[in-house]
Amino acid sequence: MNYRALLATMVMGVSMIGANSAQAGAEVGSWYIAPKAVLFDPDKIDRYYTNATTSYKVDDSTGFGLTVGKAINENWDAEAGYVFSIHKAGPGEKTFKSIEGLLNRVFMRNQSFSPYVGFGLNSTTYALPAFGATAHRDWGYLLKVGATLDVGGSQVIKKVLPFVENKNSLQLVGEAGWRADGGLKGCDICVTGTTRYLENRFYNIGLRYNFAK
Repeated sequence: MNYRALLATMVMGVSMIGANSAQAGAEVGSWYIAPKAVLFDPDKIDRYYTNATTSYKVDDSTGFGLTVGKAINENWDAEAGYVFSIHKAGPGEKTFKSIEGLLNRVFMRNQSFSPYVGFGLNSTTYALPAFGATAHRDWGYLLKVGATLDVGGSQVIKKVLPFVENKNSLQLVGEAGWRADGGLKGCDICVTGTTRYLENRFYNIGLRYNFAK
């Protein structure tokens, strides 16, 4: 699936709703919450069971995420997030449960369209499928690029979500990123003792609600 094209199409379509917005959300010092739909593309290298005799690959899948953040100052946001997805993997399924902590460098906060670059740490828990293995936790880091677009001023939004009072209190969020997880049980030549870290891509689309300061 071409996730990049899908994300771009979704962002462009919803951006038409907020075309008349003139002011950005998330004023400095305020908190926000952002539920997101997640498109997750795991590394396709073989992932081995603990005895290195059985391998499988993890398929792409969708999931959901929830982010809570705060606008620290004009240039920086701090975020904590949770991501959940279920993937077909060999004879069974693999569930990813991730927690994340990030800092976002925000650009043009006072504009209706505001891009940002984020970086931080993540911790992912998953269990190997169909082999009776217990879940284990990987630690890694992630990078992402994203943007917010004010949509709260749209009459369509006000009819659907009457609690949105200000045009800058609701924003569309689009993100694409890369995440590296630990390689304790993720390697393509485990039998030789060489470990490769897992590299996963993700694409998010969602809405962000900014609470008044």
